[in-house]
Parts: sequence; structure tokens; C-alpha cells
Amino acid sequence: MERDCGNCNEIVKPQYDISIDNTIDLTAELLLENSEKALHTKEIVIEVAGDSKFANLGRYVESVVFEKSFGNDSVEMAEAYKDYEKSSRFNICIDTESSRPIGAIRIIENADSGLKTLNDISDSPFNVDIDEFIKQRNIDDLIKVWDVGTVAVLPEFQSSGASILLFRAMYTSALRNGIDHIVSVIDEKPFKLLTKYFSVPFVPIIDGLEPLPYMGSNKSHAVYGYVPRFFDEMSKSNSRISNKFSKIFNTLVMGDDDNLIVPLQK
Repeated sequence: MERDCGNCNEIVKPQYDISIDNTIDLTAELLLENSEKALHTKEIVIEVAGDSKFANLGRYVESVVFEKSFGNDSVEMAEAYKDYEKSSRFNICIDTESSRPIGAIRIIENADSGLKTLNDISDSPFNVDIDEFIKQRNIDDLIKVWDVGTVAVLPEFQSSGASILLFRAMYTSALRNGIDHIVSVIDEKPFKLLTKYFSVPFVPIIDGLEPLPYMGSNKSHAVYGYVPRFFDEMSKSNSRISNKFSKIFNTLVMGDDDNLIVPLQK
């Protein structure tokens, strides 16, 4: 059941270098507004608009993870995403036991600034012809395209299942909003996990495109996914995954933990 996220849409300035005290206060406030669900689970994912004060929790996670993994500090992150803040939304994963934001996934919707992935890959080193991409993938309206701008989970929580819950939240949100197409640039490690183990049907954004360096990552895949195919393709992985991954499969594909996801209320 969808729930109202209270004051999640109170508008504030985007910040990537918020203090620990501010992070603690914002997290506590967000959990309090969703206390009915937060009291009964270790992790919860809450979707917020990009101009919500709570979105800065997502930016905080992005900044920490991207600096550690790829050398992108808060100044570089602010510069990279400044044109897309108004068209962003975040799913934020919170560890309720420690009251910490531990993961975030940023969705960029098509607006005046366009989609970051398409803008970036039209330039070096990818040099993709965007008109050719639109033709190859039979896209009739970019309003039906979402850009997965970032996926970030704090290093100490990367084995917690937070990333899988975040991808599930993104997928269910895309379905609710009538989104048919997903684009993104994904680092090699998560790309292999999603495509090899769980059959997420990501393909090169145009046929034949190889992985290339991007934003500090030595090997990133510019990918495309057709949302209506996701369930059928991912369901095929059930017969070949080990017991070790069965819980992840049930979260990602079957939606066993959808009660832990709080959608954005407009």
C-alpha cells in the first residue's frame, strides 16, 4: 500500500557535503514520518523528490561512495549533476537499527536538461549517435525514458542486500509511472551481478558498443533496458541460482519485500 511521505517534498538546496549531525537529524526525521513501517524492519527504502530536503541524504551517500570508489568528491558530484537536480528523484535505503542512510539510487526524468546518460554518451569516449539509439530501441517519446543516474551503497553495507532492494524500488516505481525504457552507465562489477546472476535484460545502449571509462570508472557499460521485458527475463534466473541467492531473487524479481518500499507521493 502506498503511503504519504509527509514533508518529503519540502524544497531545499542540493548538498553533497552535509554534516554527520545533519545526516543524523534528517534520517531520524524521515524514519519518524514513516515509523509504522520502520519499526518492523531492518531496512526500508523511501522515495523522495530531488528538491526534498531528504534528497540530500541520497546525495550524501553518492558523495561518500563515488569518492571512495572513483575519486569523485562532493564538488565534482555537484558539478556533474547540477543540471539534473530538478529532474531527479531518489530512492533512499535506511538501516533502521543504526538510523543511517546506507544506499541510494537516483532516477533522472527527461526535462529541459535532457537525460544525463544520453548527454554524456553523445560525447567522447562513447560518441553515440542519439538519434540512432532512439531508432534502434523504438523510442517514440523520451518522457517514457528514465535515466538511472547513480546507484550507491556504503562499502560496509554492500553485502546487506540494500542494492537489490534499491533496484526493486526503481523497477516498481518505473511500472507505476508508465516508464518503458531505462538507460544508464553502469560500472563493470554491478553490471555483471545484475546481468549474469539475475538476468536483468540490460543490453548495450546501441548495438556493438563496448564498455569504456566513465567518471572515474575504468570500465563502464552504457546500457538500455526495456521495462516490460524485465519480469519475464529475470524470472528465468530462478532455475539456475543457488540457495545463496534465493532471497535476493525473491526480493528483486518476486517482490517479497515490497512492503519495505515507500513510494513517492505527488
